[in-house]
Amino acid sequence: MNKNLLKSIGIWIAIGIIMMTIFNQFSSSSRLENKLVYSQFMDQVKSGNIAKGEN
Repeated sequence: MNKNLLKSIGIWIAIGIIMMTIFNQFSSSSRLENKLVYSQFMDQVKSGNIAKGEN
């Protein structure tokens, strides 16, 4: 294979890995913000902060 072709493929692989890393960083941080521990949920229900949803 041509050296330029190998260099080009390597650059595109590196760009892909960087993009996946950035995407995973942002998606995991947004998921962590929405987590609620069960005991915290029950405390909020008992204090009246969470009401029964309407269907």
